[in-house]
Amino acid sequence: MPLDEMRSREAFYGNMIWVVDAQPFLKNILIFGMLPDPSHHFVDDLLFVAPQPAWRENSIRRSGNFDELMYFRRSESNYQLHCGRELADYFPLSYSGHHLFLWVRPRDIWLKTTKPTYFDLDGKTIARLLRYGRPTDGLMCLQLLSKEDFVADLLNAANT
Repeated sequence: MPLDEMRSREAFYGNMIWVVDAQPFLKNILIFGMLPDPSHHFVDDLLFVAPQPAWRENSIRRSGNFDELMYFRRSESNYQLHCGRELADYFPLSYSGHHLFLWVRPRDIWLKTTKPTYFDLDGKTIARLLRYGRPTDGLMCLQLLSKEDFVADLLNAANT
């Protein structure tokens, strides 16, 4: 879809979401480590390293905790690289489905939406495309949701 068509639809419908069938490009999306919930107090001090194409063969990209994350602390003047194991005390309480991801040859149009955008990964799992951290960080993440949770969230939002 061209950008002007997307903007036209968003303007016309106003309060809307995008639900995209990810099957045609799912093989190009690699989901990496769990991220802490961005609303938690300690996250604002962290600047996570975005996944790189060389990470595609990373065998621990779904380890089930924060171990494989790499980040800098904004509060440190020496910009030392930290490992996710240092965040172990926050896991699993601060996990709410957010993951780093790498999209090889992305469909750029979906990175430019101004409305909530969700990818249907497999009929059971929905992934919300989100900015993560400060707007100037430029980091995107996927928040994984079960299809049931996705539908419940939509119904709750419609009733409020």
